[in-house]
Amino acid sequence: MLLLNHDAYGKLGMVFLKQKRYFEALYCFHKAYCIAPNNIACRYNLANALSYSGNEDEAIESLKGIVADHPDATIAWKRLALLLLTRQRPEEAVDCLEKLHHLLPDDPEVLCTLGILYYRQSRLSEAIKCLKHVVQLNRQHINALETLGAALHETGDLQQAEECFQGVLQIAPHRISALNNLGTVYLSMGLLEHAAAVLGTALNHEPENSQVRFNRALVRLALGDLPKAWSDYEARFATQHPARLQHPEFPRWFGEPLTGRTLLVQTEQGFGDTFQFVRYLTVLRLWGGQIILECQDQSVRDGLGDIQGIELIVRGEPLPAIDYQIPLLSLPGLFQTTETTIPCPEGYLKAFEYKVAEWKQRLKLRTGFLHVGLVWSGTRYRLNADRSLHLLQLLPLLEMTGIQFYGLQLGDDRQQIRKLQAKLIDLGAQIESFADTAAILTHLDLLISVDTAVAHLAGALGQPVWILLKYAPDWRWLRERHDSPWYRSARLFRQPQPGDWHPVVLQVKRELQFFRDRQKK
Repeated sequence: MLLLNHDAYGKLGMVFLKQKRYFEALYCFHKAYCIAPNNIACRYNLANALSYSGNEDEAIESLKGIVADHPDATIAWKRLALLLLTRQRPEEAVDCLEKLHHLLPDDPEVLCTLGILYYRQSRLSEAIKCLKHVVQLNRQHINALETLGAALHETGDLQQAEECFQGVLQIAPHRISALNNLGTVYLSMGLLEHAAAVLGTALNHEPENSQVRFNRALVRLALGDLPKAWSDYEARFATQHPARLQHPEFPRWFGEPLTGRTLLVQTEQGFGDTFQFVRYLTVLRLWGGQIILECQDQSVRDGLGDIQGIELIVRGEPLPAIDYQIPLLSLPGLFQTTETTIPCPEGYLKAFEYKVAEWKQRLKLRTGFLHVGLVWSGTRYRLNADRSLHLLQLLPLLEMTGIQFYGLQLGDDRQQIRKLQAKLIDLGAQIESFADTAAILTHLDLLISVDTAVAHLAGALGQPVWILLKYAPDWRWLRERHDSPWYRSARLFRQPQPGDWHPVVLQVKRELQFFRDRQKK
């Protein structure tokens, strides 16, 4: 009987491995390991064979044992990191790559993978540091350049982000992801024509690319070209982070007669989107049939009050038999909305009367004062954190006489009131739902807010609202205008340059002085 040593078993295993005969390879590597259990090559080959034969978790444990005994085994660290990523264990992969980076400080692939993982975890400063190192080592590293551009975009360094994507396109002129990302940078810069041109180039190469089509929709909407935008806006359901529907199983409604039928309208995005687009329910009533709006939660449902002829329910509640469904934000496209045909810009919601009466007693408004609500911060998410400001930046307003300010801010940023308690009344702790917010707004003379759901609610109620906008705001505020075709009661105050709230606050202060003086007269 022929007896092989561990080296011979290892060589035979490598032959099987190259032939993709993984179980034969696993047998050979296991025999080699049994003969020489402390040999690092035998252990590594066995772990490798385990992963190729589908035993990835067992391979991970084997590799962890190797690096514990041999902390400088870079090949084992690399394989371990790869398997952890394959098994969707990114936090462990980051720990692994950080140790590997210590061993191989100038390895571009280690740095790039670590930088990409940092970016996915929103550890942007660490991602930028890693990826800049890669680019210093290799200016042609496309993945590093492109991810670096994305990270810089999120930190607001638009100029450098643009340079990164331009660098990618010099290497690969038709790379769709780079064209798309460059287009979104131009959108953030407010360079809408540039964005449209770049995204158009991408779609010339891939006409059905959903991510690019959706971004082109945002550009067209911001330009006010609503008719061309709506068809592209439907691509939002097939993007990298798609809008999600609770009930896609029901047939989509495309305008068929609804007499004797039931139509489910599905909310799909933020609370502000719901408040903005429920105006279309007034149009839907004309189609007959039963119309049901499924709201995100009870707070939103209560904020809508009673909408005549529409049944309002909350996600998770039982549904009757449904004939059709349509996403709420698909209604403008279905009705071919233009700037001049937007329904009900004067307002279309009404707060619950019992809530209005309740808050009249609770507020006890002081006579002789202007009563102004404030919201200075919205939910922070990627590429939109800069829509918010700090309450201290509104101090020039809070120091004005003859005005009683009310804080309607919710969430963590409400704590900013602590240092300014003498200058405004904090209502945040008393607000239990949007029904309370709606009732409060009906008693105030004015709401001053950044781009939040509360601003949309005020506009939907027809209440005066001044909206403070970042330099390149969301598409619905268009550009350069100081009014809104969506809300007749709204005035828009825009940053003159990115990140600069000071001129906005001073302009608001001047206008607020005029408003206060007119009210006194």
